[in-house]
Amino acid sequence: DKKDDYVPKKSRRVKRKMVAPADGDTWTEYVAVKNDQTRSFFVSKNTEKRVWDEPPSGATHIIWLEDHDGDPAVLPKDNVVHLG
Repeated sequence: DKKDDYVPKKSRRVKRKMVAPADGDTWTEYVAVKNDQTRSFFVSKNTEKRVWDEPPSGATHIIWLEDHDGDPAVLPKDNVVHLG
C-alpha cells in the first residue's frame, strides 16, 4: 500500500529555533473601552511596552483579568482604560 510509504520531510521554511525565548518579564492584561466595546492589551512591567490582544510569545509571567465577558461594568477599575 503506497499510503504506508510516506516519509515526512523537514520544512525548509521553518527555522530550527521557532520557540521564542522566555523574556523573564511580567505582562499585565488591561482592557481598552470605547463605545461599549472592549479590547485587551498587555503591558510589560520592565519596559512598559504595550501589545494588543494577547501577550507576546515568550512572555514568562502573565497577569490575566478575571473573566469579564466583555462587560465594562464588571472590570477592575485599575485595569480599564477609556478611549474617546
